[in-house]
Amino acid sequence: EICYELGTYFVGQRDYAEAVLWFYNAAYETESILDVHTSGDLPLLGLVECYETLLAGEEAKIPSDTALTIQYEMMLDKYREASRDWRMPEET
Repeated sequence: EICYELGTYFVGQRDYAEAVLWFYNAAYETESILDVHTSGDLPLLGLVECYETLLAGEEAKIPSDTALTIQYEMMLDKYREASRDWRMPEET
């Protein structure tokens, strides 16, 4: 849960690159104890938000960094798909 909380903190600070790190850790590197969503769909949606914002900022630049724009688009597509496909884990 703390990784997700740190991600939301850095979004609030408009430090999207740092938020990406924490949302990634929440989604793929840790497990939740109290709220399964904080290691599942919520950080994936946070990653989508960050990459949308980073991509919008990159597209506003003239000239833009084409390689970085392509990377942001790829990551955005990846995390959009992951957030759509996320399902609540089954109880064991």
